[in-house]
Amino acid sequence: MINILPKDKAIESDATLVANQGINYCSQMFSLERAWEDLSAEERYEKRQSELKPLLEKFSDWCSKKSISVLPSGKQGTAFKYCMKHMDKFMNALKDNLSNNRAERAVKEIVMGRKNWLFSQSSTGAKSMAIIMSILETAKQNGLDQFKYINYLLDKLPNELSFSVWNPIHHGLRMFSSTVSKSLIN
Repeated sequence: MINILPKDKAIESDATLVANQGINYCSQMFSLERAWEDLSAEERYEKRQSELKPLLEKFSDWCSKKSISVLPSGKQGTAFKYCMKHMDKFMNALKDNLSNNRAERAVKEIVMGRKNWLFSQSSTGAKSMAIIMSILETAKQNGLDQFKYINYLLDKLPNELSFSVWNPIHHGLRMFSSTVSKSLIN
């Protein structure tokens, strides 16, 4: 929606007003998400169903109504067509999160290093590198000390009967937390 704003901000055209309405919907949605940051995953899910879902539905209705009154080939028409085409994907925000920025940042290192890894000795080596990077990034995202976590996996995982104990959020892995005071661990 931001792309349909006219370049000259001084002009209050219909396009600017419509774009501002769209931006306002988005701002409201992201404001709700920010307000829920400290809640548990279950509480955030409930909030998304009770508060975000009606707002997304209202946004969808607004897009549907506005798309009729604009030229389909113009910037507004293109923006509304995109919104309507992908509205089912936007509704996935009700399941997890409104933004995928965290996931995009997580793969940034892999994208940045892709040229360096282009010359892996084999496809198996490249696959192994991807698995290791994924494990390290998962540990990092869960506040674990990556070095201790990977050592734990290499030491314990071959002898485990249940894979649930190596999940980064497992209570037994608190000792690998990089955010927990060292005095609490010992």
